[in-house]
Amino acid sequence: MRFWEVVVLVVNFGFLYWALISGRKTLEDWRMIWPAAVAWLLVIIQVAVEGARWQMLPAYLTPLILTLYYFIGGTRKKTRKKIVVAGQIVLLTVYVVISVLPVYYFPVFSLKKPTGPFAVGTTTYHWVDEQRGEPNTEDPNDHRELMVQIWYPAADVQGVKPASYIPGNSPEVRASIAKWLGLPAISISHLGQIRTHSYVDVALSDAEKEYPVLIFSHGMGGFRTQNMFQVEELASHGYIVVGIDHPYDAAITVFPDGRIIQQNPTPVFSNAENDQHIMLWADDASFVLDKVAELESNDPQGRLTGRVDLGRIGMFGHSYGGALAYQMLMQDSRIKAAMDMDGALFGEYASEQAEAKAKTKVMDNRPVEAKPFFLMIAKETLDMDKFKEGLDEVPPEQVKEMTGLTPGELERDFDGILQRFRDSMKGGGLSLSIPQASHISFSDLTLYSPLLRARGEDAAVNHRMVNAFSLAFFNQHLRGMDEQALTRLSEQYKDVTFTINK
Repeated sequence: MRFWEVVVLVVNFGFLYWALISGRKTLEDWRMIWPAAVAWLLVIIQVAVEGARWQMLPAYLTPLILTLYYFIGGTRKKTRKKIVVAGQIVLLTVYVVISVLPVYYFPVFSLKKPTGPFAVGTTTYHWVDEQRGEPNTEDPNDHRELMVQIWYPAADVQGVKPASYIPGNSPEVRASIAKWLGLPAISISHLGQIRTHSYVDVALSDAEKEYPVLIFSHGMGGFRTQNMFQVEELASHGYIVVGIDHPYDAAITVFPDGRIIQQNPTPVFSNAENDQHIMLWADDASFVLDKVAELESNDPQGRLTGRVDLGRIGMFGHSYGGALAYQMLMQDSRIKAAMDMDGALFGEYASEQAEAKAKTKVMDNRPVEAKPFFLMIAKETLDMDKFKEGLDEVPPEQVKEMTGLTPGELERDFDGILQRFRDSMKGGGLSLSIPQASHISFSDLTLYSPLLRARGEDAAVNHRMVNAFSLAFFNQHLRGMDEQALTRLSEQYKDVTFTINK
């Protein structure tokens, strides 16, 4: 809850309790009008400073309730019955709970200030791949279009307003995100009030001649700003972070001309289908790498020209985006290190056939190069028993209708995913298993509501830990910094399991 929201709730309800217990009315003493005046003033200040939102509606009514109580019903010369007073207090307490719950469960959260030495700038590009058609439309003249947002180490940001959290910030955008989360659209209507620590189109810092690059890919149904806690932190430590919206698979993509692309309603579920579909995303990532090289050569905005270190590029992603990071690490020589956050592995290098090919150190006539790979994962993601329990809670015919697969086929696919994890770790892969975390703990989404967190989860602690391990990993492999940083972090966060696999 924000500062003035807390003030309104505490002070105004305090006045109401005091009015009920004392029983005093303004008709008895006109000096008693001040609590109602203060209550109205606090609501006005909160709305003016922080902005109104529907979750605060019951609290906004407290000045009216207080005013009516003071002016209606005459004086209190007679002794009041204790049972009447007790009943009023009980009703007020119920109203307090009704007022506090929506504010607590759907907060206007604050992103932690990045810890690095740099301020964070951000800019957005709309890129069209003229060499590829758009496979999700029937128009042969449609080309694949991407919205890409870049965060970078900034120079002076004084006097610049921080960027909004939600790209586009329209009702359609918020509704699509809510649908992805399984929440009513009104529950996150306040996301437009959230501000980031990024500043639009400010100058790149001159502290370093060139900066390494990190490509970020969201999960299936996600969006490019879903990991703001992480991209801002990495940029503040001297990385140029490039976030991609994958149209028709992102929750929503908003183009500069106002076109809005919703997520394709046709899901992809089987391992075989995902192995094939991820190649579309790999083509997106390859295209983005080409465009980043163009920016290094000649940025139309002049900001990144000659300032991008194309020899130090890493990639990370959440869920399906994490699978893409692994695919790109193996597929594209430009990617030097990759990190997957709780993403099942898909693609030609993750499939069961890939393991057999890798034994010969050759993949489709290309040598398989051992590169740094880091798998962060929630402990529950690896729990086959929990997966089966979840399937057992849903009738088999409903599972088939929802996924296109039978429970048995889903179990076989899940077992295959676990094997892919094991295969990816061979030869020095790094893994981090986090208890009290869920699939969405590696994104901002656990900040949206306590209802979205795993049991016992502290979202702030998990985000701080993910950031620390992410930074240590990329610092080691892209900047040649402290090789023992990851080991020390595993000793600092004793609940996690960090493994350097053989």
